[in-house]
Amino acid sequence: LGRLPRDYDQEQLHLFRLVGIICSQYGKERFADFYSFIERHRALQSSVEALAVRAGSYKTPMMHLLPIRLPRLLPHIDLLRLGGGVLYLPRGDHFRVAMQRFKGVQDLNLRQIVFFSVHDLRRVVSSLPSLQTLSIFWPQWQQSSTAPPPTTYPLTTVRITALWLVGDVKWLQDKRSVYFIEWLAQSGMTA
Repeated sequence: LGRLPRDYDQEQLHLFRLVGIICSQYGKERFADFYSFIERHRALQSSVEALAVRAGSYKTPMMHLLPIRLPRLLPHIDLLRLGGGVLYLPRGDHFRVAMQRFKGVQDLNLRQIVFFSVHDLRRVVSSLPSLQTLSIFWPQWQQSSTAPPPTTYPLTTVRITALWLVGDVKWLQDKRSVYFIEWLAQSGMTA
């Protein structure tokens, strides 16, 4: 994003409805730099309605840091797009509680994300209280598994009205993927 021009004014806020960032630990693509940018330009905070986050590296999971400060800095997001990289969720409820602060997100788009487990995918999806549209394109599992899928289908209060799920045959036939699709129906998330 860089610096705003000197002649920046309120009329130019419409240019920032969608903001895209690359998350990385190093270089120009750090979350900390994005946070600083948004904090310096407070007028943008109420203008941004869509956020696209792309991982800087498949080997460095960073996206789990997303909900730490962004819901406070960008409170009006209704579309959240996460792409590329590994989405690792630490143990405990911290991630879910933090994601619930994205109260306005109605549209979640997960594109080419690598998940460690079916629980991680389920926790991401069910943590957004206003979610209505779920799009998952070309997901992957971190590694193959011979473990049986879970046998319970935890209920959720999230209700989606539109679902897009696109993946390769190997992913769609994986037991974890089948469980996730069954969970969408059994949990009450889909009709």
